[in-house]
Amino acid sequence: VECPPLFCNNPITVLGECCPTCQDCLAEGVEYREGDTWVSMTNPCLSCECQGGITMCVEIMCVVPDSCAQIMNIPGQCCPQCQGCIHNGIVYSDGETFSPSGDPCESCNCENSNLKCFRQTCPSFSNCPEMQPAADGECCAQCKLIPVGSNCTEDNIGIKMKPFQDPCYVCECKDASTWECLRMTCPTLNCPPQEQFTRPDDCCARCDRCYVDAEDRSYSDGESWKDPSNECITCTCSAGVIECKIEVCDRLNCQQGFEVYLPLGKCCPYCRDINIPCQFGGITYQPKERWIKDECTNCECKAGEVRCVTTRCPPISCFADETPAITPGVCCPSCVSKPATCIAFGDPHYRTFDGKMIHFQGTCKYIMSMDCENQDYIVEVENDDRGSFGAVSWTQKVTVTVSGMQVDLGQSGLVQVNGQIVVLPYLSEPTLYIEMRAGNNIFINTNIGLKVHWDGKSYLEVSLPGIYSGKTCGLCGNFNSYPQDDLKMRSGQIVTDVAKFGNSWKVFDPEGAECEDAMDIDPCTEAGYRARKLANAKCAVLKSARFDKCHPVVPAEPYYASCVYDMCACGSDDSCLCDILSAYAAECRQSGVSLLWRSSSLCAIRCPEDRGLMFDECGPPCSRTCENKDVPLGVIEAQCFRPCIPGCQCPADKVLFDARCIDPEQCPPIIYGNTTLSSYKTEDNSV
Repeated sequence: VECPPLFCNNPITVLGECCPTCQDCLAEGVEYREGDTWVSMTNPCLSCECQGGITMCVEIMCVVPDSCAQIMNIPGQCCPQCQGCIHNGIVYSDGETFSPSGDPCESCNCENSNLKCFRQTCPSFSNCPEMQPAADGECCAQCKLIPVGSNCTEDNIGIKMKPFQDPCYVCECKDASTWECLRMTCPTLNCPPQEQFTRPDDCCARCDRCYVDAEDRSYSDGESWKDPSNECITCTCSAGVIECKIEVCDRLNCQQGFEVYLPLGKCCPYCRDINIPCQFGGITYQPKERWIKDECTNCECKAGEVRCVTTRCPPISCFADETPAITPGVCCPSCVSKPATCIAFGDPHYRTFDGKMIHFQGTCKYIMSMDCENQDYIVEVENDDRGSFGAVSWTQKVTVTVSGMQVDLGQSGLVQVNGQIVVLPYLSEPTLYIEMRAGNNIFINTNIGLKVHWDGKSYLEVSLPGIYSGKTCGLCGNFNSYPQDDLKMRSGQIVTDVAKFGNSWKVFDPEGAECEDAMDIDPCTEAGYRARKLANAKCAVLKSARFDKCHPVVPAEPYYASCVYDMCACGSDDSCLCDILSAYAAECRQSGVSLLWRSSSLCAIRCPEDRGLMFDECGPPCSRTCENKDVPLGVIEAQCFRPCIPGCQCPADKVLFDARCIDPEQCPPIIYGNTTLSSYKTEDNSV
């Protein structure tokens, strides 16, 4: 037999029983079971409990609250009970309410001999135009109603009225005692201010028409129309306010062979048969058949209707050295590399192929740019010191090496090829072509796409086709569309010190004297405050109206900083200023912006008028001469550099001969032999 569990400390086993049991207690003639509790019949202040057959009793402790006004003993109960409440020596009976401090907002209540106090919170009437102070014995102020006898009772709850002179205030009876007054908020009107008006006793202005800017039209009051972007939206002009409603369509459950179809111009779709062929361009297409109309258009037959989708090309953003181009058979354009240009100007400042401006004032010979993979070309620059503090240098000589030929470009138009002075134009097929245009501007065109422009003084442009992207090194950087790594030394290390970077590209001359490394020196710091102030004043022309047209295309700030640097070093030498301004104008021309910025007092170029020459800020692609006057203009332009350049030019009806402008009819007979000029007369040898 399995005995039940017991929860007493001293169980006993009764004679004749199998399982033990808990002992009972006998008290005052009453038998209690284990765990029972009771109050002694002879002493109500004793609380007893049966524990293991033993009666355990404890005395009850009575607590009387301090606020008790009167204690009363009740027969048969241990503790006396409170009758009423006492506060500040005053006795209050059960159920009595009073204000203890005379403040009508504070109230106390004696409830079951316990004192409960609370403070009333008054409602906010921030929108009430006129408040009425609280009456005697009342806690809260009220919103003053103009009409007399306008009471808020239970019968008036929910009633609204306009009791004030201001028609925008509306009061509502809220809780059988309180009027809640709120100021109306007027909607925004869809009409011009001059067409708005307010009727007497109305709060808000209104209009007789509604204007929809997106549709560029207006609607009269009460007129309805469909939203052009959503057929399910119907709008109505209501007193100058546009109110729109959305139509809700029923949910469709089309049977097999049908599909949900939404016709153009309708709000709700319907079920249509999908097994209907299509006719398009004289060809029958089966349902769900697809075909390509062109590179950008794909069509599909759907339930007898031809649906064509035209690919929308995303906006394309190319790097500065790339241009958008469309590949045959492809819909959307992609970015392809375009020729990049590195320039040296001023003291010199170098703008790399990737657009980084570098200020390096070394006075030695340096590699400006070279093909670091195949050594297809090398462009070297030799600088001299022009500065007042040994801090500034200018480019005075350029050496271009390509396909085993070395071209040296000196000052004032001097050109040497493989150590020999040559007369321009010069052609060495198929490697290079050299010509001089507009003064001493020298242009070199090579068969690898390398182009060089040297102005004969200090301005140098080196242009490369996109095939050299990422393959170059030198002061012009690596042509990878990432200017942050342009300061890469000959060792391959990327540095932040411009002087350290530039010195690493110094060309060692085994026969010449060793050239000292350059240092970073700020000529404005050396020259002082006055020199910097004068430099800022002179360079301010870069930010003036003369160059306004180019500012959105070519930022002036890098050139302005270079200008201030150079002017601090040059002092009052305006040729330094003109070098910077000319460099900025040249980049503007490269970007398609031609500026007329020169004046008689600013960098004027005086042409020999006695020879018929005149200055042109944007000269033609190639000068017309007696040698090429019979050659089609397109052939001439194919041999020339773009964009135009400033310089002395002949008028349109003249040609250049012997540094003079003459009529084409005055050209002397020219005998063509196996010279450079013969290339103009034959198609096979055209450059």
